[in-house]
Amino acid sequence: MGQDIGGWDGDDGEEAAAPPPSPELYTRWFEIGVFNALTRAHGTSAREPYQFGQEVEQITKDYLRLRYRLLPYIYTSAWQASQTGVPLVRPLVLEFQNDPTTYVRDDEFLFGPSLLVAPVTTLGASSREVYLPEGLWYDFWEPTQTFRGPTTLTEVAAPLGRVPLFVRGGAVIPMGPEMNYVGEQPLDPLELHIYPDQTARGLLYEDDGVSPEGSYSTTNYNLIQGETLRLDVDRRTGLFRPQERTYRVILYDRDEPTAVARDGSRVAEVASHLELQTVSYGWFYDASARVLHLAFPDTGAATQWEVR
Repeated sequence: MGQDIGGWDGDDGEEAAAPPPSPELYTRWFEIGVFNALTRAHGTSAREPYQFGQEVEQITKDYLRLRYRLLPYIYTSAWQASQTGVPLVRPLVLEFQNDPTTYVRDDEFLFGPSLLVAPVTTLGASSREVYLPEGLWYDFWEPTQTFRGPTTLTEVAAPLGRVPLFVRGGAVIPMGPEMNYVGEQPLDPLELHIYPDQTARGLLYEDDGVSPEGSYSTTNYNLIQGETLRLDVDRRTGLFRPQERTYRVILYDRDEPTAVARDGSRVAEVASHLELQTVSYGWFYDASARVLHLAFPDTGAATQWEVR
């Protein structure tokens, strides 16, 4: 599923041509388009972001950077679609079939199993109503804000450049580094953004990105919260072997730990997020954001973390 961002027809010299999109319409279209299986700005006249002014160019750059960072999640979700037939872009009712509100909620959708997108489609709007089905939901842009559904948020901030975006509680979202094009650099570090709802589960699918029938691998992630939080990174299965890399775990909505251990051995705390990027093993707690950061090498072997 994809679309021509900005519309295919527009000001190509033909009498019947529609006018080109306004900067606002183009921006809002882009905010939707990056959360489709196929993202492209394409039409009969200029559709490059820089054609619509510096503000629009910067916003589209930010969204393209986010899409490239989300590629591990998108690629995994696309593989799951090929195995199950469940589409990458899906209506709310597909996941919440016992919720009558989702039967008629056609202005929101899920991108993969864990991201809820609520596009802005009203001219001049700076906020919109968002319906959240059953479960815990995190505001993607401000993860300290959580909501328990089913609930309707009557006025979610949505200035130009900010599409309402929520993460389903219990999700593990794999993300990569910023890139300008696919394969520009290895998937290093590999970030696991964990949004717990007592538990969390996730999957990473990988292959060489080229061979139609090439080797691939999968890795499962499981988190359980109790008096002690336990994160299991399962052994990588399959024949594909990625390059050496580092895991960076970002665990949201977490109280400050008193101790962190990996496979039974205590792991040292570091003084800053910057220092965490220089060590093989370590952890850092950001009290203002209530986020726990972990760092460790990805060896492909199973490993278990415990947080008290």
